[in-house]
Formats: sequence, structure tokens, C-alpha cells
Amino acid sequence: MDFPETSDSKIESVFMHIISKGMKDNDYKFALARFLLEYSAKNDAKPHVKVKKIAEKFLEYYWPQVCQTKLMHNAHGDSKKPEIIQIIEGEFDTTVHYPKGYSWIKNRERQKIKNCIEKIVESCFYDVIWRFQKINNEETNFLFHYKVQDGWTDSNKKKTDLQYGINLNPEAMIFFRQHNAPLKKSVTLEWTRFLEKFNIGMPKLVPKIEGSKIARNQPYADKAKSEFRRVGIEKCFYCLNPLQPGRDTQLEHFIPFDYISDDNIWNFTLACKACNWKKRAALPEKSCIDKLITQHMTCFYAKIEDEKIDMLNDSLTELGLDNTKTPEETREELREIIETPWKNALKFGYLPISMP
Repeated sequence: MDFPETSDSKIESVFMHIISKGMKDNDYKFALARFLLEYSAKNDAKPHVKVKKIAEKFLEYYWPQVCQTKLMHNAHGDSKKPEIIQIIEGEFDTTVHYPKGYSWIKNRERQKIKNCIEKIVESCFYDVIWRFQKINNEETNFLFHYKVQDGWTDSNKKKTDLQYGINLNPEAMIFFRQHNAPLKKSVTLEWTRFLEKFNIGMPKLVPKIEGSKIARNQPYADKAKSEFRRVGIEKCFYCLNPLQPGRDTQLEHFIPFDYISDDNIWNFTLACKACNWKKRAALPEKSCIDKLITQHMTCFYAKIEDEKIDMLNDSLTELGLDNTKTPEETREELREIIETPWKNALKFGYLPISMP
């Protein structure tokens, strides 16, 4: 197949129009744009690409969004979720905590991954491939060609020949390779703009869309754990059993790290290993918020210097608390600070768990 005569400026214009304009019923086009960029950047990339290869990358992009960070992809509820979301949820229990990323689950759950890829090939590419290059309701063919199934002629119906795949324009591949980094940033920006309206209140949306690992501040966490022990916190926050020194004493994220994506002492407490492992990425019951408030206020209003935790006071002060106010005023302000992300996490599917 011959591609129309083109130039770098034309390829850039078409690509940027595709990702930033037009109807956005779902976010498949951002995933396909990301695939085109990542695939073209490989030194051994060939122009012809099977749909299965695209499906494998789609699963890599969407799995952490669905199973780890629980991003919402529309505002219409379960009945109108994009097919790829329904496919992933059909194979993976999204109420289960997955502590590691896609590469880990890919090796651990080979059959589920295989099932997802097969279903994604069958269900998710009829429309996105032929619609991807439509501009002002007319198809352009600057980026890739595809084949049409026999018998399909209506442009409003599914018509892509998924057995064939796609043929990339070699000139577009060169352009994507030469300008890979800024184009990927543009795709991420537009993908974020599309999803942010469904994910209001979700922290660190960009790395969650990218599926990149959000680093933890281990030195900060270690210091917080030491400070809690120093001021006499010696019982598990949940079961109230005495904490043993060493590995049995674990720093616990009250609001799950998978949601909040931040290490900050206002969201920390201490738990025994059994309770920490039981809770994992679940929410504590709402009644536990009062316990956390009491823990923090004990240090915030401590009269004796040795009973204060400076890093906690700094954290709460940064959040707008003022220890010159009455404890009652501070308690209500602190409740709002903790309840807001708790409620947001609940909205995104992080379920409360009953702890001892």
C-alpha cells in the first residue's frame, strides 16, 4: 500500500489533531497513540503490526489503571464502562490488592493475561483503528493503513480486518522515533485531560495514567516510625496488642498508598504485621478516623517537649492546622483533612475493611 506524500509538519499536524480534537467517547485513541510512539521507537520495529501486539500493550497500559489505582474511565457507571475495563475486571478481582506492577502479574497470571489479550483483540479494535485517523469526518491515511472486512461498507459500522493488522507509514515511524519524548508527553497530557473529569480528587493522576511506579520516601517513613515509638506508641492501632520490636512493628498508611501516592506522617500510624497485611490497600472503617485524630492531637498539643513529634507538627501545620486554636476547633479541622481523602478513596472503589 502506498502512503500519500507527506512531510514532518503534516504528520505532526495530523497526530496532534487526533489526540487533542474530536469526539472522545473513550480513551482508546490515547492508548493507540502511545503504542504507535513506543513501538516506532524500537530499533527493530517493522511496518507491519499484528493486532495482538497492540492488544498486549493496551493491557499493559490499562491493567494498573484498573487493578492498582482504580481510575474511572467514564461517568456512566458499570453498564457503560469501556469494553477493555470490563474485560480486565472479568479476569481480575479488583477488590484484591496487587502490590506489584504489570510485569509481575504478567508472569504470575499467564492464563488470565492470555484471556484478556484474546478478548481485547476480539472486542476493542474494530472501531478505534479505522476511526483513529478521521479528521473532520474524513479519513486520512498518513500514519497507517489497514484492511476492511469483506461485506462491510458502511463507515458507521465496524469494518476493520483484525486478522490482517496495520501497516505503519515508514515516514511516520521515523518522525515518531525522532520526536518521541515530546510526543509522549503530549499524549499523556491529553489522556490526563480526558480522565481528570471522571477522577476529581485523585492524587498524582499523571503517573497513574502512565503506569509508572510512584517512589516511596523510605528515609522519611523510617524516621516517622522511630518517632512514633519514641513518644510511647507501643500498641497496634487496630488490634491494640503490644507491638514487638523489629519487623512485627510496621508503618501503616491509613489512607492506602495506592490511592494517596504519598508518604506523609499525618497519614501514618503503627500496626502489627498481621493487621497491616490484613488491611493492605483497603480503607479502615470510618470510625477509625477518630482514633487517628486522637493519636495526632496527643502529640500536637503535647505540653512536654519530649512528647512532641516535630515532623508531625510540621505536617499538620502545612495542612493549615494551628495549635493556638482550641482542641475542639482543631479536631474538626483535622477530621475534614482526613475524611476528605477517605471519602474520595471510597468513591474510587477502595472498600472499608473491619479490623479487630
